[in-house]
Amino acid sequence: MKRTRRPYKRTDIKKQDVLLEIIENEKSDTLAVNVEIQNLSSYNFPSSAQIFLEAYNRLDIDHIPLGTVGSFSEERVEKLLPSFKPPQRVKIKFRLKIVDMKTWHLLGLAERLKEIKYANSLLVVHTDKNINTVYVVNWDEPNHPTLSVNKDFEKLKDIKPIIVESVFKEILNGLFFLNFYDDTDELENHKWIQFAQKFKPQPDLTELEDEEKREWINNVIDEFSKKEKIVKKLVNLLEQEL
Repeated sequence: MKRTRRPYKRTDIKKQDVLLEIIENEKSDTLAVNVEIQNLSSYNFPSSAQIFLEAYNRLDIDHIPLGTVGSFSEERVEKLLPSFKPPQRVKIKFRLKIVDMKTWHLLGLAERLKEIKYANSLLVVHTDKNINTVYVVNWDEPNHPTLSVNKDFEKLKDIKPIIVESVFKEILNGLFFLNFYDDTDELENHKWIQFAQKFKPQPDLTELEDEEKREWINNVIDEFSKKEKIVKKLVNLLEQEL
């Protein structure tokens, strides 16, 4: 009789149960990550199974052992990220694996994890000394575009009235015309599309022709700027500088 392996079922770990926070050490130019896994016991993994966190971006990857399920504390654990430097912080993604080391079965997995503030914020903003323009929209992770602002703008409030309108428009145009998504449902459920729908509701966006999409985007930006009083804020900012 042909011998077969005993079947097993991999468990998907909920993203909200894995809390990650990256810590920058400017003096040593290094990064570390604080890891907290909530509700770990509820998944009923064997206590001897090993926990691994992987931090990655393209060819850079760190494999970080976190110990066994039985020994892991649900309080935060800090681990170094030796393959990454502070300027790469916004690009780092993570995956969490639970592995049976006897059989090498992957028992549990959480993929495409981001640190807490990137996962929860509509738009994460950070300053960047390596750009000469006012800002750059980063599309490394299309589900969570981020904004790099020139380092000379130390406070977001100094620049927000100037760029928020154009950034919003650039992101919407990118989602429709940079072809990140083949799945129309995934596009329509994107957090930026859902946000835009609050200003100018439009059913069946993916059925629109390109010119109709551009018209909808313009209408969204018009309503957004009106509600947020973007022009008034910009005028007040300029008057303060005069």
